[in-house]
Amino acid sequence: MSEGGFKVLRGLRDLLPEDVEKLKYVSSVIREIFKLYGYQEIITPTIEAFSLFEKKAGEELRHRMYKFTDLGGREVALRPEMTPSVARFYINHMLSHQKPIRLGYIANCFRYDEPQHGRYREFWQGGFELIGSSNPEADVEILNIANTLMKRLKFSDYYLKLNHVGIIKGILTHEKVPESVQNRILGLFDKSRYDEAMHLLKSSNVTDECLNTIKEVISLKGSDVNQIINSAEQYICKYPLAME
Repeated sequence: MSEGGFKVLRGLRDLLPEDVEKLKYVSSVIREIFKLYGYQEIITPTIEAFSLFEKKAGEELRHRMYKFTDLGGREVALRPEMTPSVARFYINHMLSHQKPIRLGYIANCFRYDEPQHGRYREFWQGGFELIGSSNPEADVEILNIANTLMKRLKFSDYYLKLNHVGIIKGILTHEKVPESVQNRILGLFDKSRYDEAMHLLKSSNVTDECLNTIKEVISLKGSDVNQIINSAEQYICKYPLAME
């Protein structure tokens, strides 16, 4: 075997014993909160049908998935995130159960991202999925869970960021921006690469009003949620699809 065969692949890492202890601690705190809020932990396969992620994922994420053809000739992928797998699990096993349904998970995911500080091609996600409720209290519950988790992990200097992807998509759809470009823009926003996202917006021939609206919306911040929502509605009122 060549010397390179004994090196970990670029973008991946070994977890040393102290790293494993940290992961176990965070996982234990998440599981405590599962019990506290009544979430049932599930485990789904690391490998899923590529089609499961293909429809939900944006163009950029589709290109960053670990995708291959298995020995049975099926197109499969290492999961790049957990939400589609949870949705499939719900449809397969719990569709007829009484709503709402609370499911939780702790799982490793894989994306062929450019390695950088704090970003690896294999990473762990812990999540809470509340399915089957349209009540605002459901959103409040998730916020309370996030806040509880941060406190139990002894974080003090933190804040929670809220977003609704439908707002940006509604504005861009109104401006007739192709869906493939929309997905690239949203992917850049998701990675906090705002300058690149705005540059792509400008090159998509959107109106100045659209650019200004998106700048204002993504700049909204503060502790008064109602005030932020009211301000957002004022900015996007000319875009019916964003108001839905």
